[in-house]
Amino acid sequence: APHRTARSPSDSWKGSLTRAAGLTPARHESPLSGMNATTVRPHEHVLYRPVPGAGGVLLDLERREYFALDDVAARMWEELSDTGVTSSVVETLAAEYDVERTLLEEDVEQFMRTLVERDLVHLSEV
Repeated sequence: APHRTARSPSDSWKGSLTRAAGLTPARHESPLSGMNATTVRPHEHVLYRPVPGAGGVLLDLERREYFALDDVAARMWEELSDTGVTSSVVETLAAEYDVERTLLEEDVEQFMRTLVERDLVHLSEV
């Protein structure tokens, strides 16, 4: 797959997710920190729908909220849904986007933290 150019994956998803949900990404330790073997899965009450040319939308059926995801955030969500493993999300996006790996890892972790805080996904130890 050809490399896509993005300043940072977080530049795209932060605005979309924040605007849709009125979120301010937290600046504290991640719930993912210190977990050696963790699987991340979407809750059953959360639906994802791709939007051609515009990323995708997460629908929280319990809270009746929606979250707009641009193309980068949608790729993060799709890979997470397929594998359940954050390192796989990083590997896939590193192959698809021209971005520093350290920045990508931080962006994926922050995205995951936001999903956990909004109760869109749940963590389980393997």
